[in-house]
Amino acid sequence: MLVRVFVLFSFVCGFLTDEGLAMQVDKESSISTRGGSSTPSSAKVDGILRRPAKTTVSKKVIKKAKRATKPPLRHTLPRPTLVKSLSKISIENPLSPVSTEKKIFSSPRAKFAVLQRPIPSPFARKTLLKAVSKSYFTKSIFEDKIVYRAPSLFNWNDLVLTEDPEEQRFKWETNLERALRGSPPIAYKGIPDFVPLDELDPDKAKEIRAQQRPYIIQIHHLTQREGKENEVNGESDNPLVWMTAIGHRSGNARLILEMDKSGELKIAHKDLTKEEAEAKCLPHQWIVVNSLHFRGSERSKINRSKFDAWRERHWKSEGKAELRRRAAKKEMDAENTLRVQRLDFRSSTVDDDF
Repeated sequence: MLVRVFVLFSFVCGFLTDEGLAMQVDKESSISTRGGSSTPSSAKVDGILRRPAKTTVSKKVIKKAKRATKPPLRHTLPRPTLVKSLSKISIENPLSPVSTEKKIFSSPRAKFAVLQRPIPSPFARKTLLKAVSKSYFTKSIFEDKIVYRAPSLFNWNDLVLTEDPEEQRFKWETNLERALRGSPPIAYKGIPDFVPLDELDPDKAKEIRAQQRPYIIQIHHLTQREGKENEVNGESDNPLVWMTAIGHRSGNARLILEMDKSGELKIAHKDLTKEEAEAKCLPHQWIVVNSLHFRGSERSKINRSKFDAWRERHWKSEGKAELRRRAAKKEMDAENTLRVQRLDFRSSTVDDDF
């Protein structure tokens, strides 16, 4: 009997408690609705009061949200463009052949500039051969002399203004025509804009010739010595190299030297043009030009008249070689065209059969 009374009493108390909570929830929801919020703090599902689950936000999400609202950090801002030094301004295009030539001989020039003249030939030969062994040069042999060629310096079809001494007038001719008569070609940077001969006055002709002159292709004796035939391979052990006139005389690669506290020579600046060197040189410094001619005031070991005749034959040979290359290319193109025509004819006959 007592057990039944206790169970009945527990049931009544639980019912009253649920009803009271339900009334309280309805009251809070009605208050919140009047305040502008339509989201109840709890809900009654299937007659049972359920409180909403708490939404947890991870710390990573919070940090990411804070970072998104902050201004960009300093290292994410675009970096300012660095101003190039004067020694680099002279290189208008780092990929141009003249700039490559300047870069290749930069190290030998710097080494020779601080040494006392005359520089020993073995050291100079080793340093210079290392420079010209780059893929920029093509090694060839002409009349038992090793020649390091640089075909990328010029274009055979470029027009050059030339003075005809016989007719005493100017004329336009290609680099190929110049080579075939034994004259050197002109590099890319020396090629002027074309001007018709009837519009060419003496002042304009003089200006064009001055533009071409620094970029004539010259043949430099790498070791400043006449080549001697080697008994082993029959080739000269003192090679020659194609260079522009301005690169040969280091007109676009001047150095500025100074004396340090210990009394030794030190390079302050290198690879400068004439204007850059004059602007940078201080009173206690001096400018060095033509450091590739490392023998200084030593008497020349080159037979110039003999070499001039050899140089003329060399350029004529290069011009004839270019003509042979063009003839071979023309023949190959003709064969390829004929082959394509045959293939087209065969394909057309097969289509007709079907």
